[in-house]
Amino acid sequence: MGTLRATRLRSTAQRSVMLVIGQKSDWADPGIAAEVADYHYVDFSELDQTLMARIQPDTVVSSLFGHGFDAIDIAKQLYQLGFTGRYRALTGNLPNPDMIRREVAQVAPGLDFDVLNFLAPKITLH
Repeated sequence: MGTLRATRLRSTAQRSVMLVIGQKSDWADPGIAAEVADYHYVDFSELDQTLMARIQPDTVVSSLFGHGFDAIDIAKQLYQLGFTGRYRALTGNLPNPDMIRREVAQVAPGLDFDVLNFLAPKITLH
């Protein structure tokens, strides 16, 4: 019984907490990633100190462009909140991801940020 409990504790300790910014319905099913992370979906407008203290995410993920926000907006907010984890912006085929990285570095120096080329969530920009 003690071994089973230790295995559960180790498994729990290895899980990461992921904050996903944007409507849950805009994102595809996380699939196998759900096995290694606790997901919390929020709107950009909910991103504040209280939320960050409650969830304590290891990683924040968003699309590069969302409903009423973009990765620069999120990076600024995370920087102002003192976030020290990883922030990843997902996009489809982006011709110059280094340009986005440089822009984020200007508004959020030291933030662990990267652009990942994946199939973007099913967000339609109007």
